Formats: sequence, structure tokens, C-alpha cells
Amino acid sequence: MNCCCFSLSAWTEFESLRSLRRTCFCFLSCRFFRRSLQVGMLRRQGVTLHLPLKSRRSPVVEAPAVYLVSPTEENVQLLLEELHQKLYAFYFFNFTDRLPEDLMQLLARGAVEAGMVSQVVSVVDRYVDYVCLSPSEFSLNKPGIYSVLNGNSSDAQIEEAMTAAVNSLFGVIATFGVVPFIRCPASPSSPARNVAMKLQERLATLPHHVHTQIFGNSSSALHRPLLILVDREIDLAVMVRHTWLYQPLLHDLLGLRLNRVSVPVDTKEAAAAMRPPRVKTYDLEARDQFWQEHCGSAFPDAALAVSDSLAAYNAKLQEINSQQGGVGSTDPDAFDASGSAQGILTAVSALPGLTEKKRSLDTHTSLATALVDHIKARGLDSFFETEQNFDTDRDPDAVSNAKKLIARTSPGTAVDKLRLLVALFLSRPSLPPQQIRQLEEFLRQETGGVSTAALDFLRMQQSFRTLQTATQSSQNGGSGPGGAGSLAGPGSVGSAAQAAAATLGTKFFDKGRGLLMGVRNLLPVKKTLPLAQVVSTLMENKEDSNFLYVDPRRDAASGRISAGAAPVALRAPFRQAIVFVVGGGSFVEAAALRELAQKTQRQILYGTTDFVSPSDFLEELTRLGGGTGLSGGVPDAGTAS
Repeated sequence: MNCCCFSLSAWTEFESLRSLRRTCFCFLSCRFFRRSLQVGMLRRQGVTLHLPLKSRRSPVVEAPAVYLVSPTEENVQLLLEELHQKLYAFYFFNFTDRLPEDLMQLLARGAVEAGMVSQVVSVVDRYVDYVCLSPSEFSLNKPGIYSVLNGNSSDAQIEEAMTAAVNSLFGVIATFGVVPFIRCPASPSSPARNVAMKLQERLATLPHHVHTQIFGNSSSALHRPLLILVDREIDLAVMVRHTWLYQPLLHDLLGLRLNRVSVPVDTKEAAAAMRPPRVKTYDLEARDQFWQEHCGSAFPDAALAVSDSLAAYNAKLQEINSQQGGVGSTDPDAFDASGSAQGILTAVSALPGLTEKKRSLDTHTSLATALVDHIKARGLDSFFETEQNFDTDRDPDAVSNAKKLIARTSPGTAVDKLRLLVALFLSRPSLPPQQIRQLEEFLRQETGGVSTAALDFLRMQQSFRTLQTATQSSQNGGSGPGGAGSLAGPGSVGSAAQAAAATLGTKFFDKGRGLLMGVRNLLPVKKTLPLAQVVSTLMENKEDSNFLYVDPRRDAASGRISAGAAPVALRAPFRQAIVFVVGGGSFVEAAALRELAQKTQRQILYGTTDFVSPSDFLEELTRLGGGTGLSGGVPDAGTAS
């Protein structure tokens, strides 16, 4: 099971044109597609140039053009302008979601009026209105859904948000080409249940020809995946806790967004010259093997892997240089061409792979160094250790440790300290309310008045929960270790990052690799996240009164929409699952589910309405609690030093 944001089959209709080596243009209305469709990949498919739909262009009458746009009236009007201007030889119109009937008629009339009907080769609904971040992660890229669902939104706003989520989630299912079984919360007030019922209705009421086109005619239930829909309330603590995993740290500290992260590269020089620092942007691509292997690793493990990979890279360069009589340069562009013919052939064949590996290692060395700067400046290792111990400490110890970090003499921003207090509130619901109030007042005093409205909102939400839900939350204890609850270990960063990492703190880093071997013993035992527990249970196909069972294929056959228990004949465990969180997701949860998939030898895809950073989620909670927002609490990537 794999997640693909735009199948290359989108170009199959003009394979014959590509074989003629004609120039091909691609026009996109979605900013993410312009970034995610890499130039090299497009060129391999015969696409010479890709541009925004609204860009100004000159006619190239011998070239075909491929469009991938959102199905809006504005975009359809722009397509009609293209037809009237007769800019290209042929037109392939692809829409990210279903094109409404009225817009289809508008496009057809416009093509007839322009006299370009024969030039429009295809009009296809691609159902790709979502963002595939990796083979196991996707996002609908719809921020702010949690606020819409829990704030003072109108019924129309909530309905619009739910419909948008359903449409995008339908695209994910259409990509797989198979109708899933669905499990969703049983609570009638659950937004995830609302999404499930709307999705069920859309799947069950698809016209037969559309259903056949997308899902085929197979009626077998043996290979149908399980779609698990949950609300963000399943675990709020994971959204605010400090973490120690590589990808979540990049998201939290450096603003990782849509697989792109920016890092200031000359902060000291910029400060001396009183100018903004230069920023270097890195794209963390699927072809980056190091990223694929270590994005979910504990940061020390990822840092150690950088060091080991750099050593292996330099050893390989030395070996190639010695074979061709080189001088041992570590620059892959500096080979001595005077060596033996065999040595030169070896060097030429190895250069592309070594160059790509060097680019990857340079990227992750820079990112690790930037993370270390933030960790040192804000004392984040202490926040991480204290928050994960909330699950096991006695109440007096948890309160005492939190108070030490909240004090103004302790490092960390005001938002770091607010996150700590929110994590304590969510992890220890048994704490007396008066004790939390006292910590709130202490936090405001020590931070110069940071807003604690987020806690007001959480208290209000807590008052609506049943005793059973509160008891279950207390037993689960919130998030696992490091926010991920499952990964921890020692390490050091290579090259430029190694010196910075050596001073990070004796608990996690120290000078020299030999002194790092005891680090694992300082980290607690693995603990499963609440979401991972639910997924594990539901994939075993066990009965759970808290989750409804929905079968859109059964409803399509019966002509009615319903939810109930799974038939006895379908009680076998599932091998594939799509887990979707309504209201915002976390890379920490994604890492936990990747680990669960590896452990159980199953395929699990994690998706959400949007991946929300801890500071952004805390901002949402603050505004929902009546606050005006947080300010001045989170430094940008260049202020930690």
C-alpha cells in the first residue's frame, strides 16, 4: 500500500506525443504541486516547462499542454481563455477533484465557441486534492480545522470544513482504487463520525459507471483496507509535548512544512552587520535515503547516523582516489584524471551516487547543527525529560519538576514553559485544580504575563467529557516517551555538527563516541501512544463499543446508509489500514504508527487534515480559550545560538 499524490499515469494519454520528442508544457494552479513535482521527474515524462496557470505566456502552437488545476469557476474561465488564444496544439485538462456538472457544461460550451473541441484531448477528474508527504504519510493541507470544529463557527462553516475533508479523503481512497471498511467513533457528536457518514454516503451513492471506473468490478473483501477515523481529542498531549525525534523536531523547531525546511546560515555575520540572515532552503525528498531511514529516529540516533555516513562517504572517496592515483581529495569533483583506465571508469560510475550522498549528508549536517543550536539555547532536553516523566512521577514530583523549569532562571521560551504546563494538565488529570491554578499564576509571573487561555479552553472541554473518558485518559497517561513513546537512543552528529553536539548536555551528548554508550539507559521504557493502541486493536478486527463499523460497499448494494457490527465472516485481522485524524496531526504519531507497522508486518498509512506544529496548536488552543494569541515566545530558526 503506497500513497502517491499524482500518478504518472496522468501523462499516458499523450505518450505518442512524447515519443515524437515534442515540447510539452505543464500548468498548475496548486502551489504545492508546483513544488512537489520535481523538474527531473517532469522532464523524464517529456514535460519541458511547468508554470503557474496565471503566468503570462506566448503561443507555442506545435506543443501540447497539460493542466492540473482545482475545479473552480475561476480556473475554468482561465482554461477557456487559453482555448480562445489558441496557445498550444493540444490540451489535457486534469482536475484535482470532481468537476461539478455546471462547470463541465461551461467548459464544453467555451470549447465549442472557441472552435477548439478537437484540440481538447481529455478532461479527467484526478481526485488528488491532498498532499502525499511520504509513502506512509499524507495531509489534506487544510489548517485550522480544529478551531473551526471547536470554536464559535457557524453550522455552514463546519459543514464546509467537513465536506472539504470528505472530498479530499475520497481522493485518497480513489488513489488506492478499493473501497475500504470504515471504523469511526460511536459518539454522535464526533466530527470524525460526521466525516465517516458523509464519506460512506458518497461512496455508497456513486453512479455505477463512476464507481466502476475508479474501483473496478471486484467484489472480494479479502484485500480491502481498514479506514480508521478518529478525532484529535484522542490524544491532545502529543500535540504540545516536546519531542526527541528527528522529523518532529524539524517540524517543531525549524518549521518543516510540506517536506521543505529553511535554515539561517550566517546568523553571526548578519547580527554584526545588522541585517537579516541569509536563509537556505532544503527539500527533503523521497529519493533521500537517509531521510527515509531516519526521519522517525530519535535525534541522537539520526545524528550518529550522519557521523557514520560521513565516515563511510570519506572512506569510499579515499578508495576511489587510491585506485586512480589521486591525492585523497574529499571533493568528488577533484578526481585526478591521470590514473588507470579502470580507476577512471570506477570513479565515473561512482560519482553520481557519491554526489547525491554528499548533498544529502550536507543537508542533514546543517539541519542537525541548527537543531542543536535551538536545543542548547532553550534547554529542550530538560523539557523533554521532564514531560515524559509526567506519566510515571508521583504528583508532588511532577509539580515540583514543572515548577523548576517554569522559573525565570531556567532556559526556555515562555511558550516552551506554557507547553510544559499544558502537558502536565493533560497528562495528570488527577491533579487538584487549585494546584494547576497556582502553577498558572506562577507561570504568568515568571514569563511576564504569557496567556494561559489555552488551559481555560481545555478545562471547558474537560467539563463536557464523561467520567469514562476521563478515566481512560488517566490510565493511558497521554503520550509516550519523547512524544512518540517508542524511540530513543544515543548518538552524535558528524562534521560541523559534532562540536556543537558535544556541548548539548551530558544526558544525551558528550565528547567522543565512546562516552555515548550509556545514553539509552537514561531514557525510559517504550510506551505506546493512545492512537497506536486503538489502531492495533481495530486492525485485529475486535469488537469495540467505542467505534462503529461501516461498510460502504454493503450500503451501495442494499441502497441504505447504516452502521453496525462487522459480520462474523469478516472478522479476520486487517493487513492494511489508513488512519486519519480529524483536527490536526503530529509527526510523532506518524512515527509511532510506522514503528507499529514494522513490528506487526502490516501496512499503515497515517493522514490528517493538517500537520500542526506544537506552537501553532497551542496558538489555536489559546484563541479558543478567549486569548488574543501568543507572541514573542518562539524564536525563529536564527535566534538560537
